[in-house]
Amino acid sequence: MKDGKDHYCQPCRSEAGMESVNRHKPGKSCNVFGCRNPHYAKDMCKFHYHRDWSRGTVEDVPTRLDNDRFAKIKYNYKVTKESYLDMAKNGCNVCGSFSGLSIDHDHSCCQLTPTCGGCTRGVVCRSCNQLIAKYENGIMRHKTLEREIINYVIKHER
Repeated sequence: MKDGKDHYCQPCRSEAGMESVNRHKPGKSCNVFGCRNPHYAKDMCKFHYHRDWSRGTVEDVPTRLDNDRFAKIKYNYKVTKESYLDMAKNGCNVCGSFSGLSIDHDHSCCQLTPTCGGCTRGVVCRSCNQLIAKYENGIMRHKTLEREIINYVIKHER
């Protein structure tokens, strides 16, 4: 070989390949927000370049992930994207938090997902969802949100 590296040695090939790619643009880094890895191709590091190649453009990935999320919500809970966004506009129905929101449904109706769609109660955060499950199983010991949890479950009884 021209550079003295064995053609069949994968580590040597990868290292030599990166050196040859980076020698044309020394000091240049990936253009994806927050990434500081060295430039590989098309203004991206090796990781982002291969992700771009396998999934489509890097900019499309968050949109595609959102669409996948809403498709999963629609399949599991029979709730459209517009309905979900309407239910989630004020945050968690119990504590008002906007982090980690998920659909809550009555497990006495449908134990597993996908549900029938009629037992969907609302949107709650992860911690409130766990507290609701503990309340329904009779093991809730959380005193600060106990009243709100009870009111939420009673409000959405079938």
